[in-house]
Amino acid sequence: MKYFVLCLFILFFLGAGKFCLNAFLNLKIAQFYKLSFKALNKKNKISDIYISTFYLKQVIAILLKNRAKKELNFLICGRIFLAKKWLIKHNFEFLSLALTASNNINQAIEEFEKFVRREDVDIKPALLLLGCLYLQKNNKQKAKLCFDNLTEKQKNKYLKAQFYFLKAFFDADEGDLYSASLNINFAVKLFHKQMAFFEEANAYLFMGIIYKTALIYDIAQMMFSTALDIFKKIDATKYMAYTYGNLGILMCLQKRFDEALDYFEKALNIAKDYPIIRAEILNQKALLHLITEEYGKATELANQALQIHQKMDNPLGIAFCKENMAQIYFAQKDFKKAVSLSEEACPLYWNLQNYSAYFENMHLCALALFMSDNFDVSEEKLRKILDMQYKCFSNFHFANVYNLLGLIYLKKNDHRRALGLFQQSLDLEQKNNRLSGIATDYMNMSLVEWKRGDILQAQKTLQTALEYAKANQDEELSDIILKQINFITSSN
Repeated sequence: MKYFVLCLFILFFLGAGKFCLNAFLNLKIAQFYKLSFKALNKKNKISDIYISTFYLKQVIAILLKNRAKKELNFLICGRIFLAKKWLIKHNFEFLSLALTASNNINQAIEEFEKFVRREDVDIKPALLLLGCLYLQKNNKQKAKLCFDNLTEKQKNKYLKAQFYFLKAFFDADEGDLYSASLNINFAVKLFHKQMAFFEEANAYLFMGIIYKTALIYDIAQMMFSTALDIFKKIDATKYMAYTYGNLGILMCLQKRFDEALDYFEKALNIAKDYPIIRAEILNQKALLHLITEEYGKATELANQALQIHQKMDNPLGIAFCKENMAQIYFAQKDFKKAVSLSEEACPLYWNLQNYSAYFENMHLCALALFMSDNFDVSEEKLRKILDMQYKCFSNFHFANVYNLLGLIYLKKNDHRRALGLFQQSLDLEQKNNRLSGIATDYMNMSLVEWKRGDILQAQKTLQTALEYAKANQDEELSDIILKQINFITSSN
């Protein structure tokens, strides 16, 4: 009996000792992670980086257990070279690649693309991380290829969270905001359980974007505020700037312009050391002044952003600046400059495989040409978009193309073809349940009917348009339709 009690005591003592050692090790990992995360973010102010909490903690744990002090000391200063060298030497190649992403995404993508072609390794974790890296570089087509080769069954909760994050993104990109919100919520919970607070904050940020897109502004603001609180706690300065920028955009959508300016100023103050983020915030601020019709200020800010992106040799930023400026000149009815700038943005987006933005700029260019009465060239641009719609993955609304083509044929008094094109646009809008788009198509169809002399049918079609505009709570469009109804009624 005495020996039994002694054995129990020894086992208890060993268990308690092991628990204390594990707790101490976890504290050390957390401390080294915090220092490394902060250093990597501060060191890489210019280049794009992607820090995986899960893999960075794994690297730190391995280096700690193997007493690789020199490698750890360099890592907490934001220098990964020695740690990478040690990991490769000791057959931790995947972790070495994950660490590369925390220093240079482009280099990590190149190395991961070679890694996933191998047959002697488990490529699923690499495909997940590679998909996230592609998204960071806005290469949605390649990210989708990675995602399509994955399943929901992942080895651990962190990988499952990454899967749900990617799934939410593609759901949102295809317009399924309900599924996107469910999947990003799963990701948030799993990231939190894994203490991956950086990824959790990013998921809240994306959740805010989903609700902002769905025009559910109060919940969007709550999601952005939650993300901001986490970013503050983990000292992720540049991501705080991103979040303030999103809050600014959210305020713009609600026409709360003073609050929007306040958020943009906070973002600019934080982003002083991050030129690319600063340029993005300047572009967002330019959009605010575009909405408030302060075109001089909008142009000045967009030019400042363009100069930064050109200095940083950032093609995506340059493309967006040119698109932004094209919108500003279009609003001022300077259609020649709008055409020129949108045409300059198109090849940049094409080379980046950002086909949604490419189509948006092609459409803007066609619209500016239409407003300049250059109908034939405008139609050429629109036909080019339609020829490419099934070749390139995008979330562009092709109904806009059919609608503008209908307006071109209406101008040419080809009423039959105009009506057919408006009907094609309407079919797509109904399929995607875009109420304002449906209302616009019915309004345009009523114009054809009125021009044909069918006044009664034109009035009925306008009433249908008004119902959809009101259902979408689109007051501006409702006013336009009411004016059209009054015009047709008074002219009859």
